[in-house]
Amino acid sequence: MTVRLQIRRPRFPLKSLVVIAALVSIYGLIAWAQQPVSVANTPAVTQSSGPWTMNLTQIAGAALGLGQTTMAASLPVTLASNQSSLAVSFSPSTSSSVALSRFHAATAAAANVKASAGNLYGMVLGNSGTIPCWIQFMNTASAPTAGTSVLDSYMVQAGVTLTIPPGALGMTNYTTGIGIAGATADSGATTTGCTTTMSVTIYYQ
Repeated sequence: MTVRLQIRRPRFPLKSLVVIAALVSIYGLIAWAQQPVSVANTPAVTQSSGPWTMNLTQIAGAALGLGQTTMAASLPVTLASNQSSLAVSFSPSTSSSVALSRFHAATAAAANVKASAGNLYGMVLGNSGTIPCWIQFMNTASAPTAGTSVLDSYMVQAGVTLTIPPGALGMTNYTTGIGIAGATADSGATTTGCTTTMSVTIYYQ
């Protein structure tokens, strides 16, 4: 008896087998990579009862310094919108940058206190005469004329010294300059009896 064997070719091409083998290799690699990895001698990290602490020595590569420094070497600080009021105190200083300028004259004749913009902070006005006198203030960079363009004025009774001590805020701002003149009325032009009897000290900046 004769037996004949017939070998048939596969119904899909050989290149399909190559693709299937490649996919099996790729997915096998992915599955292997997803397996847990065990690392020996890994130190345990635990948090104590207190908060985490960190020593900050640099910001953007620049070293931080303690104490007073420039803005470029400082961290910006923003106060919260609901922050309660903070107390502010003034410390004694010998620097002229924290002192006011002073003008003094033994007469109330028209004079220029400051020839540029400035603020009036305080004054001491003395009247040794027998009639009330006014010290008029004008917004000018030169000596003014009594009664002309008066911005403000302060009356001093006869035989009285009026003292208005300087404060933290300016009393009045003068955009051009500060000029003064003594007169017998609030905005008057008469100066007789109110010039040589007056002494004027003005604190300004």
